[in-house]
Amino acid sequence: MRDLDAALIIRRHEAAEAVSLDEIELPIAIRLGECRRRVHAESLHPLRRARRRDERRPARRTGVCPACSRGGARYIEISMDAIDLLERHHRELEQQFSGLKKASSVAPEQFFTAADLLATHITLEEQHFYPAVRARRTEDILLESLEEHLSLKRVLADLLALDTKDEKFGPKLHVLAEQLEHHHKEEEEHLFPKVKKLLDDGAREELGQAMQARMNELRQGEPRKLVLGQTDAAAPLP
Repeated sequence: MRDLDAALIIRRHEAAEAVSLDEIELPIAIRLGECRRRVHAESLHPLRRARRRDERRPARRTGVCPACSRGGARYIEISMDAIDLLERHHRELEQQFSGLKKASSVAPEQFFTAADLLATHITLEEQHFYPAVRARRTEDILLESLEEHLSLKRVLADLLALDTKDEKFGPKLHVLAEQLEHHHKEEEEHLFPKVKKLLDDGAREELGQAMQARMNELRQGEPRKLVLGQTDAAAPLP
Protein backbone atom coordinates (compact mmCIF):
# COMPACT_ATOMS: atom_id res chain seq x y z
CA MET A 1 0.00 0.00 0.00
CA ARG A 2 1.22 3.51 -0.77
CA ASP A 3 1.97 5.78 2.16
CA LEU A 4 0.27 9.02 1.14
CA ASP A 5 1.04 12.31 2.79
CA ALA A 6 -1.21 12.57 5.85
CA ALA A 7 -2.25 16.15 5.16
CA LEU A 8 -3.35 15.19 1.65
CA ILE A 9 -5.39 12.30 3.03
CA ILE A 10 -7.12 14.63 5.48
CA ARG A 11 -7.87 17.25 2.81
CA ARG A 12 -9.40 14.63 0.54
CA HIS A 13 -11.23 13.15 3.50
CA GLU A 14 -12.78 16.45 4.58
CA ALA A 15 -13.71 17.32 0.98
CA ALA A 16 -15.69 14.06 0.80
CA GLU A 17 -13.52 12.77 -2.03
CA ALA A 18 -13.13 9.07 -2.56
CA VAL A 19 -10.25 7.51 -0.66
CA SER A 20 -9.37 3.86 -1.10
CA LEU A 21 -7.83 1.96 1.79
CA ASP A 22 -5.55 0.47 -0.87
CA GLU A 23 -3.97 3.94 -1.00
CA ILE A 24 -3.17 4.43 2.66
CA GLU A 25 -1.55 2.66 5.55
CA LEU A 26 -4.49 2.08 7.89
CA PRO A 27 -2.62 2.94 11.14
CA ILE A 28 -1.70 6.32 9.65
CA ALA A 29 -5.32 6.97 8.74
CA ILE A 30 -6.40 6.13 12.28
CA ARG A 31 -3.73 8.32 13.88
CA LEU A 32 -4.00 11.36 11.66
CA GLY A 33 -7.45 11.42 10.11
CA GLU A 34 -9.06 13.31 12.96
CA CYS A 35 -12.40 14.36 11.51
CA ARG A 36 -16.05 13.48 11.70
CA ARG A 37 -16.13 11.68 8.37
CA ARG A 38 -15.71 7.93 7.83
CA VAL A 39 -13.01 6.27 5.74
CA HIS A 40 -14.83 3.51 3.88
CA ALA A 41 -13.15 0.18 3.45
CA GLU A 42 -14.63 -0.32 0.00
CA SER A 43 -12.30 0.92 -2.71
CA LEU A 44 -13.19 4.37 -4.12
CA HIS A 45 -16.37 4.57 -2.07
CA PRO A 46 -17.44 8.23 -1.47
CA LEU A 47 -16.92 9.52 2.04
CA ARG A 48 -20.05 10.83 3.68
CA ARG A 49 -20.55 12.83 6.85
CA ALA A 50 -22.00 10.77 9.65
CA ARG A 51 -25.56 11.52 10.65
CA ARG A 52 -25.69 11.14 14.39
CA ARG A 53 -28.32 12.10 16.93
CA ASP A 54 -25.62 12.89 19.41
CA GLU A 55 -22.61 14.42 17.65
CA ARG A 56 -20.64 14.49 20.91
CA ARG A 57 -20.86 10.76 21.43
CA PRO A 58 -17.40 9.11 21.17
CA ALA A 59 -16.77 7.60 17.75
CA ARG A 60 -16.62 3.86 17.23
CA ARG A 61 -13.63 2.39 15.43
CA THR A 62 -15.49 0.23 12.93
CA GLY A 63 -19.04 -0.59 11.92
CA VAL A 64 -21.64 -0.52 9.17
CA CYS A 65 -22.17 2.96 7.76
CA PRO A 66 -25.77 4.14 8.41
CA ALA A 67 -25.41 6.94 5.83
CA CYS A 68 -24.19 4.67 3.05
CA SER A 69 -26.50 3.79 0.17
CA ARG A 70 -24.43 0.71 -0.57
CA GLY A 71 -25.59 -1.64 2.15
CA GLY A 72 -23.02 -3.31 4.33
CA ALA A 73 -20.10 -1.02 3.54
CA ARG A 74 -17.54 -1.06 6.31
CA TYR A 75 -15.93 2.07 7.63
CA ILE A 76 -13.26 3.28 10.01
CA GLU A 77 -14.46 6.19 12.15
CA ILE A 78 -12.03 8.48 13.91
CA SER A 79 -12.70 9.61 17.47
CA MET A 80 -12.63 13.34 18.18
CA ASP A 81 -12.07 12.82 21.90
CA ALA A 82 -9.37 15.32 22.92
CA ILE A 83 -7.33 12.68 24.73
CA ASP A 84 -7.52 10.30 21.78
CA LEU A 85 -6.34 13.10 19.50
CA LEU A 86 -3.34 13.89 21.71
CA GLU A 87 -2.41 10.24 22.09
CA ARG A 88 -2.49 9.81 18.32
CA HIS A 89 -0.12 12.77 18.09
CA HIS A 90 2.14 11.15 20.69
CA ARG A 91 2.46 7.95 18.68
CA GLU A 92 3.01 9.84 15.43
CA LEU A 93 5.65 12.10 16.99
CA GLU A 94 7.46 9.11 18.45
CA GLN A 95 7.37 7.36 15.10
CA GLN A 96 8.65 10.36 13.18
CA PHE A 97 11.48 11.22 15.57
CA SER A 98 12.47 7.57 15.90
CA GLY A 99 12.77 7.42 12.12
CA LEU A 100 14.86 10.58 12.07
CA LYS A 101 17.20 9.21 14.74
CA LYS A 102 17.77 6.00 12.78
CA ALA A 103 18.30 7.71 9.43
CA SER A 104 21.85 7.92 8.10
CA SER A 105 21.04 11.43 6.88
CA VAL A 106 18.11 13.76 7.45
CA ALA A 107 16.70 16.03 4.76
CA PRO A 108 15.56 19.43 6.03
CA GLU A 109 12.03 18.78 4.74
CA GLN A 110 11.81 15.59 6.81
CA PHE A 111 12.81 17.40 9.96
CA PHE A 112 10.48 20.33 9.24
CA THR A 113 7.53 17.93 8.97
CA ALA A 114 8.27 16.48 12.41
CA ALA A 115 9.01 19.93 13.85
CA ASP A 116 5.69 21.30 12.57
CA LEU A 117 3.79 18.41 14.14
CA LEU A 118 5.57 18.92 17.48
CA ALA A 119 4.96 22.67 17.48
CA THR A 120 1.31 22.10 16.58
CA HIS A 121 0.92 19.56 19.37
CA ILE A 122 2.47 21.88 21.95
CA THR A 123 0.27 24.77 20.79
CA LEU A 124 -2.91 22.69 21.06
CA GLU A 125 -2.04 21.62 24.57
CA GLU A 126 -1.09 25.08 25.82
CA GLN A 127 -3.90 27.03 24.16
CA HIS A 128 -6.75 24.54 24.43
CA PHE A 129 -6.20 21.37 26.42
CA TYR A 130 -4.40 22.60 29.51
CA PRO A 131 -6.73 25.58 30.15
CA ALA A 132 -9.78 23.34 29.68
CA VAL A 133 -8.61 20.72 32.18
CA ARG A 134 -7.13 22.99 34.83
CA ALA A 135 -8.35 22.05 38.28
CA ARG A 136 -6.91 21.68 41.76
CA ARG A 137 -6.08 18.03 41.14
CA THR A 138 -4.33 18.72 37.80
CA GLU A 139 -2.60 22.06 38.37
CA ASP A 140 0.75 20.66 39.57
CA ILE A 141 0.94 18.26 36.62
CA LEU A 142 0.07 21.02 34.16
CA LEU A 143 2.73 23.36 35.55
CA GLU A 144 5.31 20.59 35.25
CA SER A 145 4.16 19.86 31.70
CA LEU A 146 4.62 23.53 30.75
CA GLU A 147 8.19 23.41 32.03
CA GLU A 148 8.76 20.29 29.92
CA HIS A 149 7.32 22.15 26.94
CA LEU A 150 9.84 24.93 27.50
CA SER A 151 12.69 22.42 27.39
CA LEU A 152 11.29 20.88 24.20
CA LYS A 153 10.95 24.31 22.60
CA ARG A 154 14.54 25.24 23.43
CA VAL A 155 15.98 22.07 21.92
CA LEU A 156 13.69 22.38 18.90
CA ALA A 157 14.77 26.01 18.40
CA ASP A 158 18.42 24.92 18.55
CA LEU A 159 17.76 22.27 15.91
CA LEU A 160 15.96 24.73 13.65
CA ALA A 161 19.04 26.97 13.75
CA LEU A 162 21.32 24.12 12.65
CA ASP A 163 21.93 22.53 9.29
CA THR A 164 20.78 18.90 9.41
CA LYS A 165 24.36 17.91 8.43
CA ASP A 166 25.89 19.73 11.39
CA GLU A 167 27.67 17.39 13.82
CA LYS A 168 25.57 18.78 16.68
CA PHE A 169 22.26 18.01 14.97
CA GLY A 170 22.21 14.26 15.66
CA PRO A 171 22.92 14.46 19.41
CA LYS A 172 20.38 17.24 19.92
CA LEU A 173 17.80 15.24 17.94
CA HIS A 174 18.34 12.27 20.27
CA VAL A 175 17.86 14.52 23.31
CA LEU A 176 14.62 15.90 21.88
CA ALA A 177 13.29 12.41 21.11
CA GLU A 178 14.07 11.20 24.64
CA GLN A 179 12.43 14.26 26.22
CA LEU A 180 9.36 13.72 24.06
CA GLU A 181 8.95 10.11 25.15
CA HIS A 182 9.29 11.09 28.81
CA HIS A 183 6.76 13.92 28.41
CA HIS A 184 4.25 11.64 26.70
CA LYS A 185 4.64 8.98 29.38
CA GLU A 186 4.02 11.50 32.16
CA GLU A 187 0.88 12.85 30.50
CA GLU A 188 -0.58 9.46 29.67
CA GLU A 189 0.10 7.95 33.08
CA HIS A 190 -0.70 10.90 35.33
CA LEU A 191 -2.63 13.67 33.55
CA PHE A 192 -4.98 11.91 31.14
CA PRO A 193 -6.54 9.56 33.74
CA LYS A 194 -7.42 12.58 35.89
CA VAL A 195 -8.86 14.43 32.90
CA LYS A 196 -11.11 11.47 32.09
CA LYS A 197 -12.60 11.85 35.57
CA LEU A 198 -12.96 15.63 35.23
CA LEU A 199 -14.50 15.76 31.75
CA ASP A 200 -17.23 13.48 30.48
CA ASP A 201 -17.27 11.98 26.98
CA GLY A 202 -19.23 14.87 25.50
CA ALA A 203 -16.95 17.53 26.95
CA ARG A 204 -13.84 15.74 25.69
CA GLU A 205 -15.43 15.38 22.26
CA GLU A 206 -16.29 19.10 22.12
CA LEU A 207 -12.77 20.01 23.21
CA GLY A 208 -11.33 17.68 20.58
CA GLN A 209 -13.36 19.41 17.86
CA ALA A 210 -12.00 22.81 18.93
CA MET A 211 -8.46 21.42 18.93
CA GLN A 212 -8.96 19.91 15.49
CA ALA A 213 -10.18 23.25 14.11
CA ARG A 214 -7.11 25.00 15.52
CA MET A 215 -4.85 22.30 14.10
CA ASN A 216 -6.33 22.85 10.64
CA GLU A 217 -5.48 26.56 10.96
CA LEU A 218 -1.91 25.84 12.02
CA ARG A 219 -1.40 23.52 9.05
CA GLN A 220 -1.79 26.50 6.73
CA GLY A 221 1.52 27.94 7.92
CA GLU A 222 4.82 26.85 9.45
CA PRO A 223 3.99 26.27 13.13
CA ARG A 224 7.58 25.25 13.93
CA LYS A 225 8.52 28.92 13.76
CA LEU A 226 6.19 29.73 16.65
CA VAL A 227 8.60 28.20 19.17
CA LEU A 228 11.39 30.59 18.24
CA GLY A 229 9.80 33.35 20.30
CA GLN A 230 8.79 31.09 23.19
CA THR A 231 12.11 29.98 24.69
CA ASP A 232 12.62 32.55 27.47
CA ALA A 233 10.13 31.17 29.98
CA ALA A 234 7.45 28.56 30.29
CA ALA A 235 4.02 29.51 28.97
CA PRO A 236 1.63 30.66 31.73
CA LEU A 237 -1.25 28.49 32.81
CA PRO A 238 -4.45 30.50 32.09
